[in-house]
Amino acid sequence: MEYWLNVAGLSSGFIGSVLIFFFGVPRQVDNEGATFIITDAVNLNERHRISRYRLLGNLGLGMLAFAFALQLIATTL
Repeated sequence: MEYWLNVAGLSSGFIGSVLIFFFGVPRQVDNEGATFIITDAVNLNERHRISRYRLLGNLGLGMLAFAFALQLIATTL
């Protein structure tokens, strides 16, 4: 059982780190969706992209935390 917990932890950690690599750590991107031209219009496509990046970045961080927990459990068993 320890072996499979460790494998699941390593897999989760790998997938989480790939998500963070591609989508970044959340809360570091502009979340207003404003375009900085002459107008104060809000770009809805940019807002959707930002929310998708935030969701996948948070998922990556959660997977890294889950991986740490699984590997810690596998080590203590």
